[in-house]
Amino acid sequence: MRIRLLTTLVVGFIATSCGPGQTRTPSKRAQEIAKTSIIIDAHIDLPNRLGKNWADVSKATEDGNFDYPRAVEGGLNASFMSIYTPSVLEAEGRSRTVADQLIDMVEGIVS
Repeated sequence: MRIRLLTTLVVGFIATSCGPGQTRTPSKRAQEIAKTSIIIDAHIDLPNRLGKNWADVSKATEDGNFDYPRAVEGGLNASFMSIYTPSVLEAEGRSRTVADQLIDMVEGIVS
């Protein structure tokens, strides 16, 4: 079980390590693992990205590390959106307001 989990994590890391504009054809073995494993991304920074520059991530995008077509292609089964606020917002007293806005945005996306 540990080897399978580790393999899944490695495949997930490799699949998500392609940055914007990069494409990589996964090996046949990686595709098999993706089809037979549960792949979870527990830290998607999408809310922060969309808060700065809105994009329709239901379609392929040129920038960022996440969009729905790539998630499906990579076999992503579950994702968790992270609510990140830069430390400068805390110093300005705005981190909670921005975090609440990002949470509202994620709830809107889900709806």
